[in-house]
Amino acid sequence: MTPESLALKAPAGQEAAFRGGPLDPDGDFCSTASGYSVAIDETEGLRRRVRLFLDGSNLPSLRFVRVEVDGDVIRLRGKVRSFYEKQMAVQLVSRVAGVIRVIDQIDVPAMNSFARRRLAEGA
Repeated sequence: MTPESLALKAPAGQEAAFRGGPLDPDGDFCSTASGYSVAIDETEGLRRRVRLFLDGSNLPSLRFVRVEVDGDVIRLRGKVRSFYEKQMAVQLVSRVAGVIRVIDQIDVPAMNSFARRRLAEGA
């Protein structure tokens, strides 16, 4: 593979520094024997696809879920407003091409007093 075939792009303002190699997921430059790392590029591509699915949902709280990628395993972290939103995040992510496993570490805050009262009333 040649650097041109990877179509790597530098972040704005870092074009000169980019000559040393691609960015890893933390934003640091990495280097390999050839100066390029295909695995990092694939990991970032998968993270972006997952992010597009979450950001494109009609549930605004999913935009704040953090996405971590380890190979083909996705870890979701953060808080959402309901168990339904938590389930939807996992279902959406599991549909993304390249995702084999989803680790759900999303928190749902305890019910507020209004929800507890409604549940107690049987509504």
